[in-house]
Amino acid sequence: MGIERRLFEAVVQRHHAAVYRTARAIVRSDADAADVTQQVFLHCWRGKCPLAGDPADVERSLRWLASRLSLNTLRAGTRRRRHEQESTAVTAHSRDFATPSAELSTFASASLVVMPASTPFWAYPAHGVMFSFVVVVSSVALT
Repeated sequence: MGIERRLFEAVVQRHHAAVYRTARAIVRSDADAADVTQQVFLHCWRGKCPLAGDPADVERSLRWLASRLSLNTLRAGTRRRRHEQESTAVTAHSRDFATPSAELSTFASASLVVMPASTPFWAYPAHGVMFSFVVVVSSVALT
């Protein structure tokens, strides 16, 4: 493993700057570019990238991998931001329904008071509503 380690160290020293520049040009962030560069050389360490051969071919392969991983990083960030926006929108929407207006509360209370005791109804859980159950009144009378 000594020769492989020396070869790996030589490849990192020779191509690190080119890989970093490629990643930085795509992700536009120093931290993300450093992460991508680390991922590229981790792929090489695991044997998923050619280290021997013409230095120009090795650099081309490393830069190609850096561009692919950089694009993956951008896509992951876009998905994460979209998910966060959707989660925020759902939470805000749920809050709107969690607190009923005073008018709605008065109407619901008055409707339940005037409803005859013999009126059949069903109660079922409702998501996002302050009341634990929503009452559905049936027009079918029980006999």
